[in-house]
Amino acid sequence: MKKAALIIISLVLLFSLFSGCAVNSGISGFSEKGESFFAGFGKCEIKIPDYEPLYIAGYRNGYEITGVLDPLYSRAVALSVGGKTIVAVAVDCVGLVSGTVNDIKREMKKNPLLSEVEITVSATHTHAGIDTMGLWGKVAEDGKSPAFMEAVKASAVAAAVAAASDMREGSLYFSKASVKELLYDSRMPKAYDENVYQIRFEPSDGVAGFRIINLGAHAEALRSENTLASPDYPAHTGKYIFEKTGDEYIYFAGALGGLIYTKMQKDANGVELAPTENVKKTGERIGAALLSVTEERKLSPTLSFATVSVTLPIENNTFVALRALGVLENEFVYNGAGKLGVSAKSRLSLLRIGEVTAALVPGELFPELAYGLPEFTEFYPVNGRVKNPKTFKEILNTDEFLVFGLTDDEIGYIVPPNDFLLHESSPYLEEARDGYGRNHYEETNSLSPHTAGLIAKALEELAASPFMSKRG
Repeated sequence: MKKAALIIISLVLLFSLFSGCAVNSGISGFSEKGESFFAGFGKCEIKIPDYEPLYIAGYRNGYEITGVLDPLYSRAVALSVGGKTIVAVAVDCVGLVSGTVNDIKREMKKNPLLSEVEITVSATHTHAGIDTMGLWGKVAEDGKSPAFMEAVKASAVAAAVAAASDMREGSLYFSKASVKELLYDSRMPKAYDENVYQIRFEPSDGVAGFRIINLGAHAEALRSENTLASPDYPAHTGKYIFEKTGDEYIYFAGALGGLIYTKMQKDANGVELAPTENVKKTGERIGAALLSVTEERKLSPTLSFATVSVTLPIENNTFVALRALGVLENEFVYNGAGKLGVSAKSRLSLLRIGEVTAALVPGELFPELAYGLPEFTEFYPVNGRVKNPKTFKEILNTDEFLVFGLTDDEIGYIVPPNDFLLHESSPYLEEARDGYGRNHYEETNSLSPHTAGLIAKALEELAASPFMSKRG
């Protein structure tokens, strides 16, 4: 989440707002094996109201949208094996907090097609989307439009219903392509996944299918001065693939904390393209990389899912204040944990499709927490004596896995504990600057230094659960 202008709030914490039942830490899920996959795809455009101010999310306060460059959508895929189904939704927005996600899921469960299925809801994290968290309106004001939020929820539900109504038998194929030359890590250490991944569904009836696309880079190719609504580069990746193959797409943001984004593209003379051309070129290059794949791995028809509630102590006063003011709608519980006695109630999940495992993470994960550091790196963490948790790579015991970030919640950046630094006098409000000259911006938009360890612990529990060890 890009930082909104600093809001100085003086208030007494109203803990009665955060009271709630004890968190259910039990793991639930399923594991199934069948003869083939059944899958469906659905999408629904998000209707943008034209009668009230709407703010571009991701950079600064008070930037009203001036038009629509590319339509915003909710997209959904349904995957089923052996009678068990999961529906995964991705919404073109900067982030959806747990309160909003829970509203969406409640509406979905009212439909008979969705009442018995597992559901996940992700945000594509476009920085050309409309404020869905409340952080980018005028200073000290909620930037969310009630009408637009209702449109987002309705679109997500409609996309999920469409996907569940479109189930067809077919095969799934997994592949990846390097897009290293397009990516940049703006914070040391330079650690990120250089690949874009796809899971391609090929229906047995011979008609076009869909592709699940996953890349660990912020969707901000339109850059910070933009005031046009757009899903950013994923829309152009999807359009390129659709025009070449007829396949639809759904996009999930990967481990992009730290902060990973795409480089500006240049013309034949080496001059940087205008943002509206840059976003198109970036998306097309990612699409071309995916279509250049010559080797795909056919996935065996097994489907496993495991999910668990997690409680994450909050030490960020701004988050608590914004929740008390009704701006943020994350689920909070007053449980006496951490320095403030308040925790965020969130969710972590694991999804295995054939031989491919995806970690569904409720925020913006730093890549080094997923993959570790490169073998040779000049990096000096500010808390060198603090030990980071096991990496996702170590926990999942594989070199190849996917991260679907901003899923079922947006809790901000998940920062490595050994490189977590706060401003001495204004923690979580101002950026700290370390002795190596690095700004620690991401910490100002994080819950606490304990988040990464708690997420890793929950992931270990999920990986060891019968749903994952059973392997269908």
